[in-house]
Amino acid sequence: MSKTPLIRFKSETIDGIRYGSFVFSPKWYELYDRLIEAEGRGEAGDMEGVMELVSHIEKDYPDFFHFYTNLGYSELDDNNYGNAEQYFMQSVVICNRVIPKKFKGKLDWLYPDNRPFLRAYFGLGLTLLYCQNWRDAIEVFEKIIEYNPNDNQGVRSALIECYLALGNYKKIVQLCKNYPDDTLVDIIYGKVLAYFRLQQLDNARTALKTARQYSPFTAKELVKKNHSKRYFYDMALIVAGSKEEGYNYWARMGYQWTDPQVIKFIREELSDENA
Repeated sequence: MSKTPLIRFKSETIDGIRYGSFVFSPKWYELYDRLIEAEGRGEAGDMEGVMELVSHIEKDYPDFFHFYTNLGYSELDDNNYGNAEQYFMQSVVICNRVIPKKFKGKLDWLYPDNRPFLRAYFGLGLTLLYCQNWRDAIEVFEKIIEYNPNDNQGVRSALIECYLALGNYKKIVQLCKNYPDDTLVDIIYGKVLAYFRLQQLDNARTALKTARQYSPFTAKELVKKNHSKRYFYDMALIVAGSKEEGYNYWARMGYQWTDPQVIKFIREELSDENA
């Protein structure tokens, strides 16, 4: 272990609910600042200095998991899923050593020191998803939402993709009921497809009507025969309800909407409204 413990865990009960939080030592923040500074130098070409610092931290402070998480997301961006999974797993293992085994409470995103762990855990889930390891990804995503039901990270969108892949349509409906006012495109259109697959067509029509209110171009994109490619320099800048959102959803999830009966259903709903 490190010369000085960098992480500890505390918990308290508020209104009958147990909340936990990681607590980082001053040394953690010192290492964090040094790493951020080094990464800036690395972008300027001083990778040797970055690797020297990383080597020092890894040797003397192995529980400083932040740089494992950063490496994980870097590998994820480069589609190196095997490496990404190893790095994210290192972060998660370090954090799980600190969380008491009997802890069954919440790790709320509103506690800032919980966010590094939740980011690492989400990265692990995404890596499993991209490898189509659906069941393991579901286990990770469900645990994150159990820890943080408000789901400030949008984990539920990734979870719906996994449920669709395995045909767990009832779980999609239940998840959507937990977020009744949600307008994320994966949620509102995932609900449509789930109801359709469950042969609850009236519910599917109602869900589609709501989905089109918030993301009208997505329905139109899903039924197109030809799709005009759109380029995104920053996915985070895609505007909700835009044509870009519709194209992005089709590019990611369109394979789930290729059933001729599903396409017919959407076209009929579009036709009825335009009649």
